[in-house]
Amino acid sequence: MKTSIIIPVIRPQNLEKLIALIKENAGVPESEYEILTEEDTERIGAPKMVKKLTERSKYDLVMFLGDDCLPQPNFLILALKAMNNLPDKWGLVGLDDMHRDPRAAPTHWLAHKKLLEYCGEFFHTGYIHQYCDNELWLWAMLSGHYIRANEAKVFHDHPGFKDKNKTFVENLEASDDEDMKRVYNAENNDHDKSLYEARYSIIVVGAAKIKNKSLTGDMKTNEPKKSLNNSLDTIDK
Repeated sequence: MKTSIIIPVIRPQNLEKLIALIKENAGVPESEYEILTEEDTERIGAPKMVKKLTERSKYDLVMFLGDDCLPQPNFLILALKAMNNLPDKWGLVGLDDMHRDPRAAPTHWLAHKKLLEYCGEFFHTGYIHQYCDNELWLWAMLSGHYIRANEAKVFHDHPGFKDKNKTFVENLEASDDEDMKRVYNAENNDHDKSLYEARYSIIVVGAAKIKNKSLTGDMKTNEPKKSLNNSLDTIDK
């Protein structure tokens, strides 16, 4: 199945190397995927950029990579194999960013657009930067449509992980990456955490309905379904 690889860009100097690594290490012919990039010149944030690029994508499978990723050999084909192991072959595949605990929400992923029928957006656009990956993971995990592809590796060259002897926050403080400092500052963290907490219960309920196939219409039909995500818009204002 063909894949749309989406890359929101805030570090354009990284893009040439990243695209070269995708082509070198995908493990599938270039005809089997498209690469979509767009620079976030207005700093609207990863969630909104992911939505924009997803709307431009041609294929049902969407892989999200940051412009600070270094894809390792066979990262795409291994993620595709993992997708085929999910119920009905759709859901969310977590990639190994070579930093995070495998039990945590994945920072980068391969997702099927079938998820959008239920959660509305891969990254909810109410978030600034943090917790959007937690929400997506929660939707998929609790509905039984999540798997981690431990062998599909994309090294996350993030300043927060630069020095193993320092904490994430200490690394950020020592970094000269002003974008990272901005999106992880205390105000933005409080905003995103509060939104996640406000949305948590409805995500749990919605994911359970997916798992029990009790939404309007059967999941295997083409009958339109109302996204549960839409009912939460009033929380985000």
